[in-house]
Amino acid sequence: MKTILCSRRDFLKATGLSAAGLVLGFRAAQAASPADSEFKPNAYIVISEASGVLLYIPIPEIGQNIRTTFAMVLADELGADLNSVTLKQAPPQADIGHQNAGGSNSVRRQYLPLREAAAIGREMLIAAAAKEWGAQPKDCRVDASIVYGPSDVSMPFTQAAKLAIGQPVPTSAPLKPASEFKYIGQATRCLDTTDIVTGQMTFGIDAYPKELAYAVLLRSPVHQGQLKSFDASAAKAMPSVKDIFQVGNAVAVIATNTWAAMNASRVVSVKWDEGENATLNTETLDQQRIDAVTSGNEITFKKGNFDNAYSNAAIQLESEFYIPTIAHATLEPPNCTAWFHNGRVEIWGSCQMLGRLHKQLPRITGLPHEKITYHQLRIGGGFGRKLEIDYVEEGIAIAKQVDYPVKMIFTREDDIRHDRYRAPDQYKFRIGLSQSGFPEAIEEVNVLKPKKRASELARFFDTIAMKHTTVPSGLPSGWLRAPGHNVTSFAEQSMIDIMAEKSGIDPIDYQLALHGDAETVRKLGWKNAPANIPEICELLKIVKQRSNWKGDSNFGYGLSTFTGYGSYSAVVALVSKSGGSRPVERVYAAVNCGTVINPLGAHAQVEGGIIDALGATLYQNITLKKGRVVQSNYHDFKLLRIAEHPEVDVHFVESDAKPQGLGEVSYPAMPAATTNALYAATGKRITKLPLRS
Repeated sequence: MKTILCSRRDFLKATGLSAAGLVLGFRAAQAASPADSEFKPNAYIVISEASGVLLYIPIPEIGQNIRTTFAMVLADELGADLNSVTLKQAPPQADIGHQNAGGSNSVRRQYLPLREAAAIGREMLIAAAAKEWGAQPKDCRVDASIVYGPSDVSMPFTQAAKLAIGQPVPTSAPLKPASEFKYIGQATRCLDTTDIVTGQMTFGIDAYPKELAYAVLLRSPVHQGQLKSFDASAAKAMPSVKDIFQVGNAVAVIATNTWAAMNASRVVSVKWDEGENATLNTETLDQQRIDAVTSGNEITFKKGNFDNAYSNAAIQLESEFYIPTIAHATLEPPNCTAWFHNGRVEIWGSCQMLGRLHKQLPRITGLPHEKITYHQLRIGGGFGRKLEIDYVEEGIAIAKQVDYPVKMIFTREDDIRHDRYRAPDQYKFRIGLSQSGFPEAIEEVNVLKPKKRASELARFFDTIAMKHTTVPSGLPSGWLRAPGHNVTSFAEQSMIDIMAEKSGIDPIDYQLALHGDAETVRKLGWKNAPANIPEICELLKIVKQRSNWKGDSNFGYGLSTFTGYGSYSAVVALVSKSGGSRPVERVYAAVNCGTVINPLGAHAQVEGGIIDALGATLYQNITLKKGRVVQSNYHDFKLLRIAEHPEVDVHFVESDAKPQGLGEVSYPAMPAATTNALYAATGKRITKLPLRS
């Protein structure tokens, strides 16, 4: 981490800030390049009379509560009053490191750099005030945005900041011990709540420059289809329609309001060359995947001789699992507003990948960075969809052809049928166990992505054969919350439940032994522990106690665990044996994610992942018929309804370790916890999602 007073000019120019004050820049050390000849920060702390304490946040806000989290960290380390901290989105800038919201990286990459920058700022404020008073810095302290000196003398941060301008910047400063935190670890309401509930918060779709027009795009109904021709004569005659023209491989329909644009788009007659994908159907592709995992598989990782070990195993298991294609279905559909005028372009967007977008904007707009103004607005749901920039490119391409600002919006049907989907996968396992259930050999075959090393399940085995085969999905794919894990964990955690059952071992005991609990390993008579992950063992004991594991005969209990993003989780789901009012009645989750900065926000992240995953487990499936996506809106691509929400109990392990990823640690565990609970309740093993096709 580096912290500086310089680069003020570029920063003030980029933000429009003009008042004199203390400006500190910081960046995540992981993002720094060894070849950098000068430091280029990716966020700023500004203290001035005009702004008070102002934090420019580098990471886009998508509901993960990163703005409040960063403000809490800053206020604690700087000694500021949390309620006096103002938050603004840092503008995207070149070569400034991490400005992306993805991979559960935001807090774990920025926590220490932010604390260190704030600590340096605190020491500079103290030094400036002490010099003014003729006092020693060691005799001064800070609290609630005020520097206090000997004899009850005091000075507000804004005044001390003026005195600190130009003074030497310490290379480091001591961090506060956790015992001195006022905010970190305390449940804190989102600082943006009032603005959100009163409609003052501006999301990407809320950009309204003067004389704004609205556009929708007609895209090929079949992936990779090509535009042949179109007739827009009838649509152009409709009220409020401004223009209709070709944009790349699509047709743009522009009107003075969204309703008029949508209505006119239905009247445009378009002819497409749908190509070879027009023959694709989900049923055929699914059968191809089933056939593919049984023959002609590429070995991507091997350890030992699987065939020998499997043939000699006392217990032999074989199972297949299917995970479907699903869409993101964000509440705010993809959108982009752009306006080319006076040789410049102004863009309003809500993108998760500001760093990537910034690099691509000159190519997309045809203008240099100095002639591009990009406004990052709050994202109304991302889940990985807005890591892509296709919708930004489309909006800019439309705006290039007109002389007024235009907002391109995906209709809900566009969003469902032209997504960057989570691709489907088919798994096949052959597993050999000892008579006591000890894992000996595993063959794991999948069709989505080749695995060049042992999977999360295979790591428990001495003999491993990882295999892969490819079957196209017929649709473009992208990232979705907990990418990869959201597919793999259902198959592998379901398989562990089968392993426990066939070995005659309780699922929690079995997972305790797998993860290295010495007492359980001895109890089962295993020669050794297959792995040593004490964090999972601790969580298993917590959910066993909190869920009263198998203590109520009216319910089936299902277990699943997950390790990833530097964090650990264990989830227990309860399903009524008599068919309760909700698909899952209760969920118990235990999480180890290091220091929990804001328990309220952290709880929302874990519960949100559980609800998100449960909806996908129950309902979500994107299917193809003649190359076209069948689903079109929330009526046939369902989200979990409020009445279906289970009661959720979340427990965090107390820790003073560095914060780790949190937004994606509960999602992967929930599907298998649900289906394992259903098996315990009904005796029916679920190997194909969704549950309710």
